[in-house]
Amino acid sequence: MKPATQHLALVLATYADPAGDGIYPSVETLMKVTGKGRSSILATLKDLRESGWVEQESQGSNLSGKSSRYVLKVPGK
Repeated sequence: MKPATQHLALVLATYADPAGDGIYPSVETLMKVTGKGRSSILATLKDLRESGWVEQESQGSNLSGKSSRYVLKVPGK
């Protein structure tokens, strides 16, 4: 896993409840916390989803003001 991907995974984990879910920081929040740009955050989230470390439960929307919701996963389980 790339260092940037590991970093974002760790940041997401700080938002998780004990079960590994309830993660819903906005892209803007992730940008502020990590110091990365929007395209970098979106690409890294895609990497985490495709590698099986993160599952997206719901899609956020700028129009509704809601953030996407994520769950931490262990690939292969």
